[in-house]
Amino acid sequence: MPIRDSQTEELIKATAKRLFFSEGKFRATTQEIADAAGVNRTLVNYYFRSRDHLFELVLKDARQQIEERMGRLFEMDLPFREKIGLMIDELLESVFDYPFMDIYTITSIKDVSEGSEKQAHNKEMREKISHFLKEVEKERKKGTIRASSAIHFFLTLTSLMGHPITFRGMYQLAFDQNDKQYKKLLKERRELILEMLFK
Repeated sequence: MPIRDSQTEELIKATAKRLFFSEGKFRATTQEIADAAGVNRTLVNYYFRSRDHLFELVLKDARQQIEERMGRLFEMDLPFREKIGLMIDELLESVFDYPFMDIYTITSIKDVSEGSEKQAHNKEMREKISHFLKEVEKERKKGTIRASSAIHFFLTLTSLMGHPITFRGMYQLAFDQNDKQYKKLLKERRELILEMLFK
């Protein structure tokens, strides 16, 4: 039995994360992961037992990163418009590195709604969103935003950010743009989104 090596273990996880969430290869096999990491397939099974177990671990880490990122953004003590601008910036930076991570997490959200530990995480995230919605409502009453309610503001914000990411492949094909050109297009949307949301 090989000696457990934390560097090799992390290399396999990082490689799997890249394949799953950078390249969208959700069905990558243990052999494909091993080849991409430059290790023997038996090491993947040794450290993670199976491809499905490795996927679950990588997905759990990805969800935790999203929750921590969103929670940090919701709680920032900044002028509201500046905060929203930073939220857009952070989302764009993360999707440039792992464009399929948020998509998979959102589409599989039902799979993580059961179990006491998962419910506790969901409750904590709901509390952070609730706090953010109260902040949005204060801005709405001050007349600084265009939405008719805090929830509509939140939905509009996430839709304006998420839609071009979700349909990235289709739009790049339609506009005949490479990754660099499309990233530039997304960055240009920052000010457009703020103009749509704020008066």
